[in-house]
Amino acid sequence: IIQRRFYTYDANCLLAKEIVDDGVGDHVDDLLEVTERMETCIIPRKHPPYGPIKERATFAHHLKTKERVLINKEVFFHTKEGWIRSLHTFNSKECPIQIRRWQYDVMGRKISETDPDGNTTYWKWNRVGLCQEENVGKRITSYSYDPRHTLKSIHTIFADAKTETTFYKRDLMGRVIEITDPLQEKTLLSYSPLGQEETISNVYQTKKMVWDDKGYLQELILPTGATVYQRNVRGQPTEISYPDGSKETLSYTLLGKVATHTTRYGAIVNYTYNNLGQCLKEITVSPEGDALKKIFRRYNSFHLLEECQGEQHVTYRYDEAGRLIEKRCGEQQEKYFYTPEGHLQKIRSLFDRIFSYDKSGRILSETTLSPSGELYKKRNYGYDTKGNCLFVDEANSQTLFKYNSKNEKILEIDPEKKMTRFKTEIVGHRHRQQITDPIQRLIETFTDGLGRPTMIAKYDPHSTPLFIQEITYEEGGKPDTITYKNDTSSYTIQYQYEPMGELSEKREGEKITTFRYNEHGLKSELIKPDGVSFHYSFDSLGRMIRQTSSDGTIDLSYTYDSLDHLVEATDHIHNITCKRKYDAQGNLIREELGNGLCLTFNYDPLSRLKEMILPDQSHALYVWEGPRLKKVVWKEHTHLFLRYDQRGNLLEEALIGLAGKRQADYDVMGRLRCTEHKYFRAMIPPDGVDKAGRITKWLTNGGIQTFAYDSLDQLTQEEGAFHHHYTYDSFFNRLSIDQIPLSYANVFEMIKQGKTDCKYDANGNMIEKNGNTLTFDALDRLIRVETPKGTVTYTYDPFNRRLTRQVTSRQGQEFPKECFFWFQEMEIGSYMDQKCRSLRLLTPDKTRTLMMEIDGQAFAPLHDLRGHLIELIDPKTGELADETLYSAFGEQTKSFLSPWRFNEKRFDPETGFYYFGERYYDPELGRFITKDPLRESCGPNPYCFVKNNPIHFNDPIGLHHSSNPLKSTCEWIGNRIEWIGENLIPIPGVRDLISCTGRLVSGKGLNGFVPSWQREGATEWYIGDEELSATTRIHTANGINVSFQDMVNRCQRWSERLNGARIHFTYIADKGIITNALEWFVHRLGIHTASTKTLQNHLETLVSEVGTTGTIFNLVHSHAAECTSLIASHFRNRENDHIHSYTFGSPAMVSPTAYQKVVNFTSQRDPVTYLSPSRILSLFTRRQEIIPLPPQGIPLLDHCLEGPTYLPALYATFADYLKASGAGR
Repeated sequence: IIQRRFYTYDANCLLAKEIVDDGVGDHVDDLLEVTERMETCIIPRKHPPYGPIKERATFAHHLKTKERVLINKEVFFHTKEGWIRSLHTFNSKECPIQIRRWQYDVMGRKISETDPDGNTTYWKWNRVGLCQEENVGKRITSYSYDPRHTLKSIHTIFADAKTETTFYKRDLMGRVIEITDPLQEKTLLSYSPLGQEETISNVYQTKKMVWDDKGYLQELILPTGATVYQRNVRGQPTEISYPDGSKETLSYTLLGKVATHTTRYGAIVNYTYNNLGQCLKEITVSPEGDALKKIFRRYNSFHLLEECQGEQHVTYRYDEAGRLIEKRCGEQQEKYFYTPEGHLQKIRSLFDRIFSYDKSGRILSETTLSPSGELYKKRNYGYDTKGNCLFVDEANSQTLFKYNSKNEKILEIDPEKKMTRFKTEIVGHRHRQQITDPIQRLIETFTDGLGRPTMIAKYDPHSTPLFIQEITYEEGGKPDTITYKNDTSSYTIQYQYEPMGELSEKREGEKITTFRYNEHGLKSELIKPDGVSFHYSFDSLGRMIRQTSSDGTIDLSYTYDSLDHLVEATDHIHNITCKRKYDAQGNLIREELGNGLCLTFNYDPLSRLKEMILPDQSHALYVWEGPRLKKVVWKEHTHLFLRYDQRGNLLEEALIGLAGKRQADYDVMGRLRCTEHKYFRAMIPPDGVDKAGRITKWLTNGGIQTFAYDSLDQLTQEEGAFHHHYTYDSFFNRLSIDQIPLSYANVFEMIKQGKTDCKYDANGNMIEKNGNTLTFDALDRLIRVETPKGTVTYTYDPFNRRLTRQVTSRQGQEFPKECFFWFQEMEIGSYMDQKCRSLRLLTPDKTRTLMMEIDGQAFAPLHDLRGHLIELIDPKTGELADETLYSAFGEQTKSFLSPWRFNEKRFDPETGFYYFGERYYDPELGRFITKDPLRESCGPNPYCFVKNNPIHFNDPIGLHHSSNPLKSTCEWIGNRIEWIGENLIPIPGVRDLISCTGRLVSGKGLNGFVPSWQREGATEWYIGDEELSATTRIHTANGINVSFQDMVNRCQRWSERLNGARIHFTYIADKGIITNALEWFVHRLGIHTASTKTLQNHLETLVSEVGTTGTIFNLVHSHAAECTSLIASHFRNRENDHIHSYTFGSPAMVSPTAYQKVVNFTSQRDPVTYLSPSRILSLFTRRQEIIPLPPQGIPLLDHCLEGPTYLPALYATFADYLKASGAGR
């Protein structure tokens, strides 16, 4: 016996009690080996109307004390007809939590619904039972029908008198043949003689479908090629052939679960299951049979207890209610505590994180405390009755928000009372979003009917256009041209693609980069503009294992462990090998560099750096107190962190030895406004920041420094220690410095600045400057510089980190080679003649130097407000050892002892360049000497340094700029652009482009970003540590235009919010917007596809895991909701009787009789929900459970599951799941 279920019925044969546990005996009172027991008690109505549930309570049994503990309770009140009038919910202490109320007409149709916040929605019905009007707050939607009672139009009137209308045309069989949306764009459909959609076309794309005789999709034909499916007798895909020639194959168990899966890359994944259908083993092998990955899991009757993958070993522990109370992985341990309502109340690790909630389950406060109760950090939130966030309060700094009648954010007021305004409207055939900043600068973004940006324009406060970016798209939905325009010129980048959407050619002017791919769809060759080509090899998991160049400068190989960590990389040209080792949590614990230097790292249970062993075997210790760093100890030196504010900003620190203390202060925005030490003091006065958040003045020991900017935030003037005036174009090219003009070739290649002349190669690398000759390898890394005084050569490891620098005089004399060592991506020291020449210790986040040693002499560094290293103090005497100052772009007042200077980067005296890690920066020119490797994301100019705004931004490694604590307008611009990309752009390639641009502008960078074309797909998967209950599972499936990585990230967020609960998901692979729409219409005809079969099989498996009295919470979005509706009548053993289905933005409302419980969430601004005839036809029947949500998103773009409209409803379903699981939040 694995699980037991006992049922008790009353005299009327109605279920009164259900008990579920993991005992081994036959009797309910036999508690032998029971570790968990849950009890549900039901009290039916005993007076008219008879039968409906009056009260339902869930209990957990404390087996040691044999007490029964209440988890939650629901009390129902009914009308005389038996319809639910109100629902009262109580917590574990029987205190009321919330009330929901309904009213009905005489036919039992809902005419009003009031939620716990007091919001009421009203409905009106016509005489044939179809909805005639829906009134949600200040929005009224009317529906009109033709004489056949089929939907003809949807007309919505908003509080501001704006309207939106959608029209439908049908053939004689009632099928939709034309849809005209509010943008007046039409979609046309045609059908086969059997009623299957054969073509779907609009202004963007046309696609065709071929069906087999069983009604399954056999071939999908797009402008880019055809995808062909082969299936077994169950309709499950056994082979999928893609337009580029790649294939993947699948086989199944007798129960329909995937047994083996051969990926497009050739890897073979084998699955083993237990009697409950839980995956016990997941073993991935190469085509030759070599093991690549192994995952093992152990369960009890209800929960995952243990999971092992490589050296990673995770264990779980649960309370009597089946809630996770402890998770342990190596030394990492977290404990969980819950409120009476079942919400997550506290997470305890090395410190406590505490949460409080309102009656609707929204977080009111987040607090971080030490075990002794000392307050580290606190943040408060406030909401209106619609669930809109009205304020965020942190450290007495409050940000306010205001919304219109559509629940769209129209105003944001920061703690300094500066206002940013938002506006969204329809203009012609496009949507326009406007963002106006505090100084009246405007950003306009236009999107087409698919939500793709077609133009982004920036205007100054006088409405003069500064910069315009235009994007056009090819038939596959990817951008084929991106054009940047200003008032004098334009610049265009052109793209071409392979059938599967892989980039095949990029053209910038006359420079062409070509990409080629192998039979698995992986990049096999890259041909650069100068004709040099790269060749790539991959293993069966799609991981790169070899990289070579045709010019002979590159030959790299890579080796990985079973967790995909890169453990060895070899440069075969220079005979350099870098080796890495990781702990069970994935932290780098040892690295042997190719120059022979070695570093070792140790971490605390929260994966924070605890110890670093340097190449000289000295130990640097990092000591933490709660969430904050307390001190760093190295040799006889100790750096103390004395005080922090509630934001976590450092207020006071004690430098090493006798170097003294440094104090800092921050303004209400959390920006560094003052730093003070006995040798250096700098502050931003109250009038030193303008309305756009830009620094215009600061005071230092040396006097006053002032700054001015243009409308694109480019620095135009600095006065003080340096006197410079700059001009720029809107492509971020510097046009002059101190009235000295600059000249350019190929738009961005600076060829002359005064007496300085430069030349570039075909790849855009600077190869000559004032008589110095620069040589680059195929990876565009600087490997040789010839100067009148001699030659400097550099070597790098396979991670592009510089390992050595060799200087040779003009006469051929070689000076000692300098070898560098690294703390991950940051260079922290060098050796010469086997002696440590320089060394520095950084903060764990690698943003600041704490102490350094130069030729055996220790120093304490001081930084200015921009984070540049300006002074060195002798810790033995406390005297100032050396100092310098920098201009905005890095010019120095004098030489400096420290090799790390401007932006804390190493200065190369032979060239005058700063080495940033990925590129070299020239302070004389104020720009990099090579293009940004992340060309597509850096904006129009691939050479510019931090968008010509070095006062507010810094560049960590030469890839992107980031802000110091002072917030500027560029941050919110970037955040808005990224939000548009991730939430409003359905086409993956375009989403990548816009999201990357936003991340770069906002300073977040692109670390961790994976392009859509590199994101893998899957069928069934899960994310999370454990099941919260043996009798419940939570499952989700995605809508269209969602990548596999997007789905993984979403489920990870859900799992974190649900106390680490395992989130099961069925991934429905994205096939492009038109193909997805086609499948949607196919499902409307009741025809099964691979998507529906996979979804059905997955849900059947989950039901088999929880048993006949268990519950599956099925949270599905968009296209997956259509699939959920379709499969309801096809379950083999009535598994749908154990499923609660919640749909979000569904094109077809799921019938309330299709599953045990059904809730359909809709949004007025969701085009999928409100432009679909199937939604209207099923929405307004008396049996449907439909909840129109207060919209907050952009009209016709409000389809994002985790957008502002659907997210509160999603969290409400989480609460239902947690209650049913006996867990908290």
